[in-house]
Amino acid sequence: MVWVLLLRVASAAPKCDDPSAHLDEARVALLEGRKADANAAMDKVVAALSCSPPPTDALLAQLWVIEGFRLDVVDQDEFGVRAAFRSAARLDGSVWFDALGPNYRAIYDEARTDLQGGPPSTLHLLQLDEQLLPRLNSQDVPFPATVDPGLHLLQVTDRRQTVHARMLMVPPGADYDIDLSEVSPAPTTWSTMNRPLLAAGGASVVVGGIAALLSRGFEDDIQDAETVEELNDAYQRQQTLVYSGIGLMGIGAAGIGASFYF
Repeated sequence: MVWVLLLRVASAAPKCDDPSAHLDEARVALLEGRKADANAAMDKVVAALSCSPPPTDALLAQLWVIEGFRLDVVDQDEFGVRAAFRSAARLDGSVWFDALGPNYRAIYDEARTDLQGGPPSTLHLLQLDEQLLPRLNSQDVPFPATVDPGLHLLQVTDRRQTVHARMLMVPPGADYDIDLSEVSPAPTTWSTMNRPLLAAGGASVVVGGIAALLSRGFEDDIQDAETVEELNDAYQRQQTLVYSGIGLMGIGAAGIGASFYF
């Protein structure tokens, strides 16, 4: 087994940014020759993807185009830029930035003539927590996964939110191990919805229970009724309280359950 080349890796941050905004920052920084700023912006993109929903094919293709541009400008990586452009074209061949100029467009068009880019590779995930699910390029795929060479986005979710992301450059024709031993589910936190739902649910259960208890007070009225009309009236009031109490307790239980979901 060989270790896959990690370009960037991030775990969920407390505040989740818009990855496309940082991608624009990286593009502008590269066009202006600010290499350090471009690298920092790309790190922010991956950090944002570590807590964002799976990106669309179009956004992912934009990311691969800009990463290819960065690989050439910053790292002078001729293999990397072609692999990145090929990866972008596989996802969405309509994505391009005219500001990159005709030379890069020619490299992109050449890469599009061979979308596979060599023999496929296999990705293996090591030590993945059983509570976590992997996504590759926004898709739920079984692992080990057979993939084309080039760039791939691995995101890990704990079934509630994305908790980890990493950008992978996969060379052709080999097996790769990806160690996820340090990735864990996000800690359970109380959101702005939790406390109101729990409070409302608890109050409904209490009020419902009181209503159900009060309904027993009508048993004497039922026993003491002297006419059919009085009997029906007492019975109807008792049933109203009983069913209201049961309904409130059911709503309360649902609210308490929802507080743990949100």
